[in-house]
Amino acid sequence: MYPAKIQEYVIGLFERRNDGVFVQKATIEECEWTPELNECHNNVDFWCKAHPEYKPVRGWLFFALGYEDEHVLFLLHSVMLTPENSFVDITPTRAVDSYPFIVADESDDEFFAKDKYLNKGNLVHVYK
Repeated sequence: MYPAKIQEYVIGLFERRNDGVFVQKATIEECEWTPELNECHNNVDFWCKAHPEYKPVRGWLFFALGYEDEHVLFLLHSVMLTPENSFVDITPTRAVDSYPFIVADESDDEFFAKDKYLNKGNLVHVYK
């Protein structure tokens, strides 16, 4: 399904699934700009460029699907590290549930290079 290096990366994400954290949602109300739905990377980059005290954090949302299926999904996502060292997510969502965020711990170039392996924004791991 994936080249060996990407398969190893996905297995590593699966092994780190319990390291995921639920990121607090935040609303931007102090300016004319508003974050856009499904534009997490652009939203975070725009805000962090205008407010350098915030730092972009790249990672993956973990969708366990209740472990009812034989696979799990990892969705590319960006959040911000605040000056107080907490994560916040400024991107609006239609999701009803929250999902754990696993920090990528790699450069932006390495992170975004995985785009070509995504299926609807996700990396898939078959664990059964």
